[in-house]
Amino acid sequence: MPCNVHRFVSECSIFQQMKDSSLRPVGLLLPFLIRTLVFEDISMDFITGLPPSWGKATIMVVIDRVSKYGHF
Repeated sequence: MPCNVHRFVSECSIFQQMKDSSLRPVGLLLPFLIRTLVFEDISMDFITGLPPSWGKATIMVVIDRVSKYGHF
């Protein structure tokens, strides 16, 4: 059975494409920065596809990632 497994792996095209030697080496893991100041790290998004209200149909959303406070 080991001979059959070795032959199958050596002939299979999927196994040949996914060799460890063809992948780039992985670098060192870096820790997440812990933010302490409010609005030091924010995210922004748009909500679209809403029915028009006062001539507007889009909402801009800004969220503080530390306090999870949102401005719409």
